[in-house]
Amino acid sequence: MGALCALFLLAGGFADAAPQVLYGPGVSEADAAAAVKGKLDEPAFAGLIWDRLDVGGNKAVVVGAPAQRCAKEAPRPLRGELLVVRTSMLDMEYGGALDAIDAIASRIACYAEDASAEDLYELYFLRGMAAFNEDKPAEARRSFGQAAALDPSRAWPSEYPPTAQTVYLDALRDAVAKPPAALVRELEGGVSLNGSADDGTPRLLVGGHLLWADSSRSGLWVSVPAAGVPEQGIILTTAVKLMDGLLAGNNRYAPWLGALAAAEGWDEVALVSQDGVVVFRGGAFFGLDGKPVKQIVEGAVVARPPPKPTTIAGLALLGVGAGTAAAGLGLNLASFNEGLPEVGQLLPDRTDYEDSVTQNRAGLGLIGVGAGVAVAGVVIAVVGSIEKTPQVAALPWLVADESQVVFGITGRLP
Repeated sequence: MGALCALFLLAGGFADAAPQVLYGPGVSEADAAAAVKGKLDEPAFAGLIWDRLDVGGNKAVVVGAPAQRCAKEAPRPLRGELLVVRTSMLDMEYGGALDAIDAIASRIACYAEDASAEDLYELYFLRGMAAFNEDKPAEARRSFGQAAALDPSRAWPSEYPPTAQTVYLDALRDAVAKPPAALVRELEGGVSLNGSADDGTPRLLVGGHLLWADSSRSGLWVSVPAAGVPEQGIILTTAVKLMDGLLAGNNRYAPWLGALAAAEGWDEVALVSQDGVVVFRGGAFFGLDGKPVKQIVEGAVVARPPPKPTTIAGLALLGVGAGTAAAGLGLNLASFNEGLPEVGQLLPDRTDYEDSVTQNRAGLGLIGVGAGVAVAGVVIAVVGSIEKTPQVAALPWLVADESQVVFGITGRLP
């Protein structure tokens, strides 16, 4: 971006409302006024854009969903906080458990660095149980829904009676009603999502999600709204990259500016730098001539999910099968050639001939075994690549003697 830049916000709602002006680092109010002279009518200056971002330049920020940042360090790790909650639950002091959990939830972003997936899930599950026992079914369903959004694959804990299970299952159905959004990373370093490493798999269901970025040591509680998120997903970036993208008129950052404009009641947002002026309206950027700003596609650091275990197992079986079949074919051809006499020579004796026949049959058997294993590998690899969770288990087996070869696969397909 240019050395001097300013962010200008045109107030909406009333035709005669004064345009609002925000300006970036290194730009004075006088510089901003000179940049918009003759372009905006009677602008009002609202201060530095950094006051709107409210974070340091390398801190992680989210585009596409509301996010809560840690304001004050937590007194102890989440696991320690849960000890108090568990004690209240065991003593059947459900009101006290709700108060304790709500206090933790109010600063949940502060636990992002060392919160485990199990502890995070338990926090909201216990809130659902406490609310249910306090005869607050609506609260229970919301809390169970939050727990399910964090990890919808968990079964009902066996240590709890099934009295609230119906409410939980209703909340679970609500949580998975819409497909999860993807997290698109524009910062280097490790990222933790809900207590486990982000692997690129879309996991952001409607509800809250805990993010931790190693590079900037930033914790965020991101709330995915029921109305949905932008098609591009939720972007995790830095304040500097967000600022640069806005000033360049990059539409991938438009949701952040759209949320700010909606909160302030602005209809148009003009961004000015030494490179020119772009205007934001209707969720996209335009030039002063009304033409859309040409978009520059920038790469993002997006973790790709690793191959599923079933896919790996299938490919391994395919390789073993192909190798076995090749070995069988070689043995078969070699024994066939040994059993044929050369021109002008006597037939081989009975013993050598029977040995060749045995080797030939063994080669054919290995070809069959290899083909079977390869086919099984293909099936398992294909099924494993399309299923949502690994549900395939297979073990090939082989029994052979001098006269026969028997091959089979024991396992389970979905």
